[in-house]
Amino acid sequence: MSFSKFILKSSFRKKSRVVYMLTGISIPVFIILFFAISMHAYGGSYGKEIPSEITIPTSSMLEKDEYGMFRHQNLTENLIDEIKKDKRIEKVVGTYYTSWSINKTQGMGIIGFNSQDADLMKIHLSEGRMFDDNKKEMILSDRDAKMLNKTIGENLLFSNDSYEVVGITTFKSRSDSYTSVGNVEEIAKLHLIQNEKYGGGLDQTSGKLKNIYIKVKEDENASQITEDLKKKFYDSNLIVEGPNEREIAENRYYHDLSRIIYDLIPVFIGVVLTLIIMLKAIGDRTREIGVLKAIGWKSRRIFIMILSEAFILTLISFIIASILVILITFEMNNMMPDYAVSFLIYLDTLSVVAFLKAFYIVLIMALLGSLVPAIRASRLSPAEAVREE
Repeated sequence: MSFSKFILKSSFRKKSRVVYMLTGISIPVFIILFFAISMHAYGGSYGKEIPSEITIPTSSMLEKDEYGMFRHQNLTENLIDEIKKDKRIEKVVGTYYTSWSINKTQGMGIIGFNSQDADLMKIHLSEGRMFDDNKKEMILSDRDAKMLNKTIGENLLFSNDSYEVVGITTFKSRSDSYTSVGNVEEIAKLHLIQNEKYGGGLDQTSGKLKNIYIKVKEDENASQITEDLKKKFYDSNLIVEGPNEREIAENRYYHDLSRIIYDLIPVFIGVVLTLIIMLKAIGDRTREIGVLKAIGWKSRRIFIMILSEAFILTLISFIIASILVILITFEMNNMMPDYAVSFLIYLDTLSVVAFLKAFYIVLIMALLGSLVPAIRASRLSPAEAVREE
């Protein structure tokens, strides 16, 4: 029998030992995976310490006018051109907005932008693709897709104008639907006609520049640029929303705290559990290891055997924990009706990066937890094994 076949057979020889080893190792693996997947699923990854985006909104909750309503800002293309002059800024994107009444109680918000700027919009597609700027195409939010009962390839009518649905967002995205700037302008005109016909109150931002998104270059200070923009447009009384030094400090604090809670604590628990489990397993196999030493097995071979068995069982634990995490997070997601999706769509939204990161952490956990037991087993002599047995 080859060495590799012997390791595989030895790993599963005693069922009771395999069960408690898999159970013990699966617990910390499950914790690591659960937080990794949950953090990515809801866009709460702590990987980005300092925000690098600044927003100039058309309306803001920061200040209110004399009527107690949100303050509105008149944004223009000239403002975008002015901001682009700052060499510290990588990209400036303007988005347009309109709304459309589906019936008396339901409506949809539609945001327009150029498709090449989609990276700044943080749109997560569960199905389909990005729209083509030169065609009458749309991306529906999952909320709007359910409300309208529309799928990829179907058309959506605005008055007598037809737009093809080419993409549907996941629950990570905002509830707005998306299309090109040109399409939003056309829909806004139809919206105006609709409102005039039925005497409805047209949203004052409809068809106009809604938000300006500013992406700062990687090595630049976003908080300083935010303050500079506020000073530059002070006379215009323009509201600029961006990170400040306090937010950056808080972000770093929560980043470090998240690392401890979601990475270090589960790994520590995993190392301790793996260490205890492996030491007990070796204690149960003292005679077996002694016999292998007696027939000529070298310490190095015993060491490799114990480490290999630990990795095999950890890999199986990872698969079991992955299945459980996917099923549990899927059920948790579908407890919220607005976010409910089919199982296949949910699988498509899961982050491969999160799984790979968790697997990397689990491998380190297995290595640290099994290292001491493997060394101890490799140093056992046949005489010690007989005596302990």
